[in-house]
Amino acid sequence: MDRTGISLVVSWIALIGLFGGASLAAEPLRIVTLGDSITKGVRPGVTDEQTFAAELQRQLRAGQFPEAEVINVGIGGEMAGQGLKRLENDVVAKKPSIVTIMYGHNDSYVDAGQTAARVSIPRFRGDLSQLVQRLREANIVPILMTPPAYAEKSGPNGIGEH
Repeated sequence: MDRTGISLVVSWIALIGLFGGASLAAEPLRIVTLGDSITKGVRPGVTDEQTFAAELQRQLRAGQFPEAEVINVGIGGEMAGQGLKRLENDVVAKKPSIVTIMYGHNDSYVDAGQTAARVSIPRFRGDLSQLVQRLREANIVPILMTPPAYAEKSGPNGIGEH
């Protein structure tokens, strides 16, 4: 995600603060980023300081949330259903006001020799819905940032697969 995309997320967080939905009055604002390797971000050539979570924290602190804390709990290779299993311990227990959710690439991936995605569209939709519902029940605002990996017109990935 480029800086423009992160700026949009920062703007969205500011709007949530203005119109309610999350308790952003208490300092510091705490956000958890939940997802797969795209969320985790660290890989060869990318440092912790270059991840989405780190850039989001920098922009929030430079704006109206100078003590904001962004906690990255992304795990490479993870699918939405796996995130759901660790939601209480790895996310809700950290008491965030907001959680960003980014899953889909691993769920929709078609393994070599297979003809269907690892996770069906109905199951993926159900997993995301449960994530959102459980966060809302805990008075946490979810922000879905899931790419449209299941789109009918999705082309092959970067190496020409599925």
